[in-house]
Amino acid sequence: MKKKKNFNTAKLGVIFILIAMVLAGVGASYSAWFDTITVEGTVNTGSVSWEVIDVSETYVWKIHGLPEPYNPDWGNEIYVDYEMLPEADIQAMFPGLLIEEISSSTVTVAEDKHTVTVTYDNLFPCIWFKTDIEIKYTGSVPGKINDIFYEVTEGDDWITPLVIDGDIYATARDEDGNIVELGCQLHQNDLIFIELWVHIPQNNDLMLKEGSFEASFEVIQWNEYVEPNKDVTGDWILRFHLGGGTWDHDMSITSQDPGGNIAGVGGYPAGGPYSHTWTLTGLVTGDQISFTIVYQTGNPGYTVWATGIISSDGSYMSGTWSSSTGQNGNWETQ
Repeated sequence: MKKKKNFNTAKLGVIFILIAMVLAGVGASYSAWFDTITVEGTVNTGSVSWEVIDVSETYVWKIHGLPEPYNPDWGNEIYVDYEMLPEADIQAMFPGLLIEEISSSTVTVAEDKHTVTVTYDNLFPCIWFKTDIEIKYTGSVPGKINDIFYEVTEGDDWITPLVIDGDIYATARDEDGNIVELGCQLHQNDLIFIELWVHIPQNNDLMLKEGSFEASFEVIQWNEYVEPNKDVTGDWILRFHLGGGTWDHDMSITSQDPGGNIAGVGGYPAGGPYSHTWTLTGLVTGDQISFTIVYQTGNPGYTVWATGIISSDGSYMSGTWSSSTGQNGNWETQ
């Protein structure tokens, strides 16, 4: 006689197997089998950045009876200080002497360490006022110094000629004191020392002036750096080589925009009076130059196409040329 308990257990076993087979059939009907391994990752991008870590200022003190060897050219009265020494320290250096602060350049650094405000007070001619700004490269990706540019505040146009004439300029140096050029590659923790110089020319029209400007120092990712266009504006002697001889022209490049487009005028022979005059248009890209000359008088319509390279200091150019009449040769500036 079979026990009822065993019979029920057998039926349950069969039921479980059938259900499992049905589930398998449903899975096979609608999709493929799969398994998944999940990998969690963190992505960190690099940075290009630098910050101001230190500054120094300039003070000009009038010290009555100043002993040698301090600036004897000033009648033993003026002492220029580039080390931001407070008046108490100056008094300690020259005890018993009457000391007056004549002028100064003072510096403040914003909390973001990216904005530096320099205030020049009571400037006068014949002194170069200097501000030192120490910058640390903090980026994790190498960078390059891309540009140093100046922006004069609207309404303070009297400052613009000082920038153009080199009375306001900035110089960058490395830790060894060497001049740092645009395009210098920087790595994390490298230090750059910016010197900002201001000089007031001997010009009565500059008395009792107030104004402001910004000097900006830009660094970019090293492989995005593009060599800045050389500035070729100014007067040149353009020498064409042809048939064993040389032909010197006057060339004045009168304009160059930020994109490198240039324009100018010229004439032959150099020094004038000109038997031939011409106009020039062209393009400067980094240290490369190309230009087209079209004669206006002497041989109107005669055209010269020239390409060449500009020297590293921007003082010399040379290349090759061809003309609308089939001539060709080399050219250079003098």
